[in-house]
Amino acid sequence: MKIKLSTKDWLWNAGLVGFYNILNQTEEVKIENNELIFEEKALKNFSIKYFNYLIEKYKPISSFQKLIDIQDFLKEFKFEENQIELLNEKITFLKSKVKLNSFINTYDYIEKGTKEKILNLEKEIKKVTKKETEEAIKEKIEKMKKIIELINKTKEGKNYVAAKNIAYTIINRAYNNVAFFNPSKVQNDIYEEYDSYFVKPAIEYLKKVKVANKFEFTCDLTNLKTKYSKKSLAFLNQVGYDVQKKTSHAWNHVSQVVISDLAILILSCIPAGFNYVYENGIFINSNESLEELIRINNAISYKILKLKNKNFIESLIEVFYDFKYEASDIQIVRLENLKYKFSLISKRTIKILLKNQERLKMLNKKWYLKNNDYFYIYDEIIKCIIQNENILKQLHYYINLKIRGEKTNISTFDLSNVLEINCRNQKRRGRNMEEKDLYYIRRQGIEFRKKYLAKSQNENKLKTLIYKLTESLRSEDSKTFLDTLLSGYLYLTVPIDSQFIKLLAENKEIGYAFVIGLLGENKKEKGEENEK
Repeated sequence: MKIKLSTKDWLWNAGLVGFYNILNQTEEVKIENNELIFEEKALKNFSIKYFNYLIEKYKPISSFQKLIDIQDFLKEFKFEENQIELLNEKITFLKSKVKLNSFINTYDYIEKGTKEKILNLEKEIKKVTKKETEEAIKEKIEKMKKIIELINKTKEGKNYVAAKNIAYTIINRAYNNVAFFNPSKVQNDIYEEYDSYFVKPAIEYLKKVKVANKFEFTCDLTNLKTKYSKKSLAFLNQVGYDVQKKTSHAWNHVSQVVISDLAILILSCIPAGFNYVYENGIFINSNESLEELIRINNAISYKILKLKNKNFIESLIEVFYDFKYEASDIQIVRLENLKYKFSLISKRTIKILLKNQERLKMLNKKWYLKNNDYFYIYDEIIKCIIQNENILKQLHYYINLKIRGEKTNISTFDLSNVLEINCRNQKRRGRNMEEKDLYYIRRQGIEFRKKYLAKSQNENKLKTLIYKLTESLRSEDSKTFLDTLLSGYLYLTVPIDSQFIKLLAENKEIGYAFVIGLLGENKKEKGEENEK
C-alpha cells in the first residue's frame, strides 16, 4: 500500500522533513507531485532507522561523541604541562558523563556486567596532581581507555548509550513524558519503548486502513481515513492539550481534531527535521514545494551542525545565497531557550538580506556591554531588517556608545556599514543617494575632526558638538543640525561644502555619515584600509 502525504503547518512540515530524512537513509521514500510517498513496509525496523539518523545528525554536538573522542587525545598524549591540564579537563568530563543516569541505564545493554565495570573504573580515576609519577598517570590513562573501550565494544551496544544521550539532549526539545520519557519506563529498552508507543500503532493502523477504508473520520494531518481517537498533540512541547483530561477546551466537550497513529509517528520525527543546538533551534517553513522545504532545512542543518556555525540567521542567509533563493515568503520558527518564536520573511526582505550579506558578515562578533551582558549588533540589525524597522534608531544608540566611551568593539567602519545597510533597507539608494555620497561626506567629517582638534585641543568639546548633531538627527530637527554644523565651520573659519548642504537637504542619512566621520577613523579595520 502506497501512502501519500502533503505539507501543512510548520509543526507537521518539520515532522514530514524528519520522516523523509529517516527513510531516505535506505531510499524507501520519494517525492512526486509535491507529495511524500512511501510504502507500509518502510516502517519495518523504523526505530533503528530513527535513532541511527538522529545519532549521526547530532554527532557534532553530542556529549556522547565527545566522550568517545577522548580516546584520540589519549593516544597522542605527551607528558607536558599544557597536556596535563587538558588531561584533567578530559578526566572531569569523562567522570561527569559516565555517571549520568541516562548513560548508566544503558550499560548492561552493551553486555551484562558492563555497568559495574565502568562505575568501578570511574571511582579509581582522579585528577592528576603535580607530584604524580608518569607511571601513575599512565595507569589513569589506561583506565580511561578501558571505559571508552567498554562503551565502544559493539556498535549495537554503543548505539544504546548514544540513543539515550540524544533522547535527553535533543529529542526532549520536541516532545516529552511519553514512550521512553515515561517515568515508569526510563530504564527500559529505548528502542522497544519507541517502537511500542509510536511505530507499532502506526503499522496496525495502516493494516486496518488497507482492509477497511470506510472509517467515519479523516485524520486532520494525513488526510487518511481513521476511526475517532482521543489521541492528541499533547505529547509535543508547548503544543496542544490532552483531549482526555481537558474536555472543556473543546466545543460540547468533544474534540473536533482527529489525529491518526501514523500522524503521531511522523510528529515524533520533528527532531530529524527541526535543527536543534542545545536549547535553541531553527526550522524554515517554506511552502514553495516539499523538495524545497527539505533542501533548505537540510542545508541549514549542514551549516550549523557540520560546519558548526551557531549563528542560525547567518547560516540561513548563506543558504539563500547558495540556492539563489527568491521563490516566496517564508516562515522562520526559532526555538530560543526552549520557547518557540515565529517570524515571517517576505521576498523583499530576503533580497535585502542577500544584497547586504557581505556587510552583515562584517558586523558579526561586534558587540557592546550592557548590564554585564553582551549584545551583538549583527543580531540586532538582522532583527530590524526582518521586522522592517528603521535601523537609524540602532545606529543612533551605537554612536552614543562611542561618544560615552562604553565597552564595545564597534568601530567607525562598522557604523558606516550599519548606515549603508539602512539606506538599502529603506530603498533610498539609487534614487537620491549613492554609496560614494556617504563615503564623501564621511571623509568631510574626518577632515573636520582633524582641524577641530588641532584648533581646540579639547576632545570633550568635540564630543559635545557630536552629541548635539546626533540628537538633532534623532529628533529630525534639520534646522538645529544646520545651525550647529555652521557654527562649527565658523569656529574653524573654513567654508562648508555646498555639495554637503545639497545632499543633506535630500536625505538626513548624510548627516549620520558626517557624524560617523567626526568620531574618527579606525585604520586597523581592513575594510577601512581598503577604502583609502
